[in-house]
Amino acid sequence: MPAPDSNLTPQRRRERIVRRRALAAALASARCAAGLTQHQLAEKAGLSRSAIARVESGEASISSDRIWDLARALGVRPSALYLIAEADEAAAETLKPEK
Repeated sequence: MPAPDSNLTPQRRRERIVRRRALAAALASARCAAGLTQHQLAEKAGLSRSAIARVESGEASISSDRIWDLARALGVRPSALYLIAEADEAAAETLKPEK
């Protein structure tokens, strides 16, 4: 479960936003490549359409269990979603060690 924003430093809050946006874009891209609507993906993954919309907008985080469900529904490996997200330069920057 993610920590409340109030428990994070400003840098960690920025990183969270960047990472969520990168994974959101990866998910939306994979969904479009699979030719699925949000509603279709939601049905295949056992989620609500609104949950898909919240994740794709970067508003919500998603558990590792749900990443696996989404990957299966999309016909990809979970690592493929993360690889797409890591290709985002801003997200990749969040992996650098803190100074």
